[in-house]
Amino acid sequence: MLDQKTLNIIKEIINQVIEVYTQNNKILTIVSLGIAILGLVLSAISFIRTNAYTKGTVEIYIRNMISTARNNQNQIIIQIQNISDDQLKTDLLESSIEDLLNAYDEACAKYNDRKVDKKRFRMLYTTEILDVYKENKDFIKETENFKALEKVYNEFTNKEK
Repeated sequence: MLDQKTLNIIKEIINQVIEVYTQNNKILTIVSLGIAILGLVLSAISFIRTNAYTKGTVEIYIRNMISTARNNQNQIIIQIQNISDDQLKTDLLESSIEDLLNAYDEACAKYNDRKVDKKRFRMLYTTEILDVYKENKDFIKETENFKALEKVYNEFTNKEK
């Protein structure tokens, strides 16, 4: 059996161990919280950068899509010079117009969905959208397929309903 003095020493040692453990646990909690906050901040920064990169990629995609449609239309205009069948000329020309309008409609859909920087989009495409819409207004109204293009045109000309 242990005497009272030895029991008191053991009791004191146990209390000191518990106190050290409690202090270490508080420090560990604070450090863990700090690491979690740092992780959250880094995640937010990564999200912002990724979002900006994605918008840039979408903007490049839009420019390439419109350029390709314009180039195809120019090639068709050159090629139909050698075709004598008027109906074939009309069909080819309408197809190229539809491809171009689809490219602008897709671009406008990305604008409406906020997948691009709206301010930069307006700066880059306002004139093009107004021109392509005016040049093809009858075709757009006739087909009723280019809702995003029409919505953006109306927004840019303050005809939004």
